[in-house]
Amino acid sequence: MTCEPLANTGLAPLWPLGVALALVLVGVLVLLARSRRRGRRRLSAAMVLLAVAAAMLGTASGPASPALAVTVGQCTPGIGGPGGIGSEDQGNDGDTPDRTVTLAIVQTSTNAGLAPDAPASALAGIVSNDGAHSVYVTRITVSISAVTAADGSPLAACDASDYELANSEMAVNRTIDPGEGAAFGGASIGFINKPVNQDACKNATVWLRYLSS
Repeated sequence: MTCEPLANTGLAPLWPLGVALALVLVGVLVLLARSRRRGRRRLSAAMVLLAVAAAMLGTASGPASPALAVTVGQCTPGIGGPGGIGSEDQGNDGDTPDRTVTLAIVQTSTNAGLAPDAPASALAGIVSNDGAHSVYVTRITVSISAVTAADGSPLAACDASDYELANSEMAVNRTIDPGEGAAFGGASIGFINKPVNQDACKNATVWLRYLSS
């Protein structure tokens, strides 16, 4: 992965500091003209002010801090994620009594800070039975449904191919009664270090989808 620092942002314009520095220099010249009798004290004071102004200018002109690489962000209903929900209805064929089952899948893990050299982040959640009948759940499968680039990121591609899901099928293997839930886990998501510029993935949001079977 090759990364290039983003343009400096959030810094105040430097021209006011330039004006202040110019005024300090003028003050130094005035003090020099009047310092024949008590020049040492005034000159020392002026040089201190000059040093402070120069230090302020040097600090303000430093580079902005680089952005974090990737964040797995909040998800909307229908897509699993930190606080997100995935739901699935298993209906009937119309010729048998109503056996509709509604499952709600909520991710309980918070996943952030994915980066080229960072370890994969573990995924976990709970599948709940919001229906009126018991249902047997074999597994929960997670997939990447979309990647949203952060505002102001470079105009380059960042998509699901920049990320890797491991152990995407998480076993449940139990009957869930109405009003009950079962925990699942074992999958993880990581960032793939490609031999190309991946600046577009800085602060991107990865959307995850969970399905039961």
